[in-house]
Amino acid sequence: MLLVNRIGMRATAALVNAGLGELSSNLTVAVLTHLAGEGPTRPRDLLRSTKLTRGGLSNLFSRLESAGLITRSYGSVPGDRRGAMVALTEAGSDAVSAISDIVASTLDSLGAEVAELAAALDSVAPTDPSSNRSSASTGQLNLLSLAGAAMTEALADVDPDDPTPSKTAIVLACAAQGGHTHPAELIESTGLSSGGVSQLLDRLEKADLIHRRTNLPPDRRVVTVELTARGHDRLLRQLTGVAEHSAALHAAVHEPMP
Repeated sequence: MLLVNRIGMRATAALVNAGLGELSSNLTVAVLTHLAGEGPTRPRDLLRSTKLTRGGLSNLFSRLESAGLITRSYGSVPGDRRGAMVALTEAGSDAVSAISDIVASTLDSLGAEVAELAAALDSVAPTDPSSNRSSASTGQLNLLSLAGAAMTEALADVDPDDPTPSKTAIVLACAAQGGHTHPAELIESTGLSSGGVSQLLDRLEKADLIHRRTNLPPDRRVVTVELTARGHDRLLRQLTGVAEHSAALHAAVHEPMP
């Protein structure tokens, strides 16, 4: 979970810096890269991998179509006059190329993390050195985006009342590594400001998921964040949910559509 977050945070930051922040959401990238790799696609073929509802997928298509990145054509499906096909526009192809180039550079700088994630998911295929660098990263980007979307959905399912389930999970997971962490270290992991991290920790401490300790050697001024028993239980439920969604993601990627 932390690997997906670390890679996603780094890639998102790179896209924002390049002016492509509006295209950095997991599901947007997953749909665009699928169309780039597979060509014109029936909407139903994206339902299982994205795990969106028909209405949610239609809304996403509408946003991408309004941005000039995709087109929907009707009556072009053999035997189904009402069937729709979704395809990239030239602008959509250009956007995928730009995203892929940026993410390829990010993945190059995170080689160890990508290799570890590939082993964990057993779904990111090794890159053929003779293959085109951009097209190879497009395939990896599609799987990473789907993994990120699956993780986000799983965490939201565990506690529907949590306004920031992904941020909560990252804090709990960080606190579980080595038993504690420091608030300053959570700024990079969560992407929040110092004030945002402080507010998040206040909420989690009030919910008895973490507690903050001070006056610990060697630097008694440093604040550490530790899991409570309730926080440990929440993290286990979150990890179980992520594992179940990862299994569903693996099936969606590898099993043919009926």
